[in-house]
Amino acid sequence: MAGEPAGASTGFQPTRRVPERGVPTWAAPDATLERGPRLEAGLGVELIEERTDGWTQVRCANGWTAWVDGRRLVGLDTPAAPLTLPPSGPPTLPLASPSPAAWTTAPSVAASVASDPLQAAGPLALMGAALVVVSSFLPWFAVSPVTASAWDIPVVSLLFRTASNGQPRVGWLLLLVVVVAVPLLTRRPLPRWMLLIVASVATNLALVALARVVRPQPHPDPGIGVFLAVVGGLLITAEFWRRRAGVRGLTR
Repeated sequence: MAGEPAGASTGFQPTRRVPERGVPTWAAPDATLERGPRLEAGLGVELIEERTDGWTQVRCANGWTAWVDGRRLVGLDTPAAPLTLPPSGPPTLPLASPSPAAWTTAPSVAASVASDPLQAAGPLALMGAALVVVSSFLPWFAVSPVTASAWDIPVVSLLFRTASNGQPRVGWLLLLVVVVAVPLLTRRPLPRWMLLIVASVATNLALVALARVVRPQPHPDPGIGVFLAVVGGLLITAEFWRRRAGVRGLTR
């Protein structure tokens, strides 16, 4: 219809505009992933979701969505390049793809980034989780010739140094680390705070166990499982810091 704003027929309502230098996009809110097509300067976008760490999901006039650094977007009334709303295709071509076919293939390229389950889960987190799980079956305490794994130690006994044969066992808490493998199925990274919680559970339980063996005699000897649990928790924590550094890199 004549005089109807671009995008009105699809319910598109631009609320922000891309600044003069444009902005990169990602298929998921994870700066460690490969970048997708770059949004052109002056492009009008509609905000779908804003996060406190700066990540913002936007939608273009053609319905294509992506994650960007929302702190770089400007208001529609900010003086800059003219506002443009492309009628079809992704908002812009990848810089290395001048072919017109890229206007229709670029969204699938960006989506393929999220299809890498290993990258979504994080190799450090996966290695750390594997070590923690293995550690639960190895000796945590040893009083020759008897050993005890995390599946033999009640949580109450470990934390409060009281005799108990009840449940749950420490091994069940250590199994919480398997949540870091969820992105292998969902192909979307876990929130960083979840990585930190999982790492804290494994690391703190192992450190409490080590604290028990440094008491004056008599005390049990530490088993290799305790040390593997500490290393595994630290690797998951390293994944947390790696992702946090990647988010900070958005502003560089």
